[in-house]
Amino acid sequence: MLRMLLALLASGTRLRVGEVIGLGVLETWRPAVPGQRKLRRGVALDVAYSYLVPVIIYPAVYGTIRLLGRAPDLRGPFGQFGFVAQVVLAVVIGDFVAYWKHRFLHTRLLWPFHAAHHSSVEVDWWSNERVHPVESAINAILQAGTLVLLGFAPAAIGLAVAIRQTYSAFTHANVRLSFGPIGWLFVSPHHHRWHHSDDPVMAGRNFANMLAVLDVLGGTWRVPERQPASFGIRGEEMAQGFVGQMVAPFVDVVRRLAPPARPHPAPGPGAVRRAEPWRMNRGQVREQG
Repeated sequence: MLRMLLALLASGTRLRVGEVIGLGVLETWRPAVPGQRKLRRGVALDVAYSYLVPVIIYPAVYGTIRLLGRAPDLRGPFGQFGFVAQVVLAVVIGDFVAYWKHRFLHTRLLWPFHAAHHSSVEVDWWSNERVHPVESAINAILQAGTLVLLGFAPAAIGLAVAIRQTYSAFTHANVRLSFGPIGWLFVSPHHHRWHHSDDPVMAGRNFANMLAVLDVLGGTWRVPERQPASFGIRGEEMAQGFVGQMVAPFVDVVRRLAPPARPHPAPGPGAVRRAEPWRMNRGQVREQG
């Protein structure tokens, strides 16, 4: 298991190097936000997410995939297709699963775990890496698990995941680029950067990762022609630092699930009132006796 984890981290490093070069060139060529620095606010946090989150979630993902691998009778027929066809189908099916997963992440229960991803106030391709371990585990288990159960070959799944991950980084990039007449079919940086806008009008919009047609069919497609004015989460305080953002969602969920405090019954006539600290501080508590 350790050897596979090290191989995963090495593969991720190679992918990051390619993105630094390729997406760095695009961001320099045609920036959506001119003057935004490559080492902008929060990029160190994004790098921490990129390398620490896979380590945190790997045991759960590894165990799930091994468990699914031991259930060949549950596997579907997609492994009978050629390798290229499997990769294409895995990308499409993975994007469909990701679309609906993304919509559920914007519900009241799961939003605390997704909020970190929206906390970047300066968005570029590194922002794609800021994903809480719970969300990352949901991504891996739902998408890879679905593809395993459908019978896709491991190599086809691996390549499809790499394609979708690289494309996701591309759509976060600080690049002024839309796809014009085919913008309804494929997600562009302009399309997805609007999803990260803090404009209330864009709430619940643009959930697709690669196939914008999913937003069109799902009624969530909205792409203004202008560039977003600002990014982040309006009116919500985010915990600071990697550790703080790891812990905060669990605290938030526990607080939301906890039953509301029962109000104390009003005291009857002649009852002795218990002193309350805030009243004592204001000198409004009568002497009891």
